[in-house]
Amino acid sequence: MLKSLKFIIVGIGIGAALVYFGLEPKTITKTRIVERQVIITEIDEVITERPDGTKITERHTYREEDKKRQARTESKPARKEWGLGVSRDLSISGVYSIDVQRRILGDFYIQGSVGTDSRVTMGVMYLF
Repeated sequence: MLKSLKFIIVGIGIGAALVYFGLEPKTITKTRIVERQVIITEIDEVITERPDGTKITERHTYREEDKKRQARTESKPARKEWGLGVSRDLSISGVYSIDVQRRILGDFYIQGSVGTDSRVTMGVMYLF
């Protein structure tokens, strides 16, 4: 009974790992919209002086507006947060273990393992 329960647990762990790692990797997509507005104002002023001493000022104003809108999309693959593994001890027959890892910060993982020989381990792992 206990032996079949162990095989069921190991089978569920292997099945969950195959389903989890067989899925399409997620991607994170960020879209930034940058809007830029340029206004150019040009003023031409012409002062004309008449022979009788009067001054005439002509002012011409040109205004040009330019709006540019640009969308940038950046995609990058999402990091995996969990890891699941099954291992077998080669020195002792019939000893299996299930390993679980969880990302905690950047490339640091905390991991735990439970074996069929009542062994429980905890650890920290760094991926590089």
